[in-house]
Amino acid sequence: MITYEAWREELDRGRLAQAMPGPVDARPGNVSAYGLREMAGNVWEITGTTLDHRDEVVICGGSYDNPYRAVQASSKGLARRYGRSNVIGFRCVEEV
Repeated sequence: MITYEAWREELDRGRLAQAMPGPVDARPGNVSAYGLREMAGNVWEITGTTLDHRDEVVICGGSYDNPYRAVQASSKGLARRYGRSNVIGFRCVEEV
């Protein structure tokens, strides 16, 4: 469970300043073994997965406002399908 206090502590120590959203190539070290960039820590990514409640979708990856220990590609959460948030986005992909 990530609490506000844990998030605030990391924010106050300056650890979250480098995690703010940015271009997908802004952090050269945030690349998977498959060449995928920014899969964790930029913004939560909406997936196509829904659960029993049709208004909720699964999000993954964590966002810039999560404590570091929660920011990983395997992190999952739920979001309202028709809600808005500055920490949830989607990924546009182009094969090159």
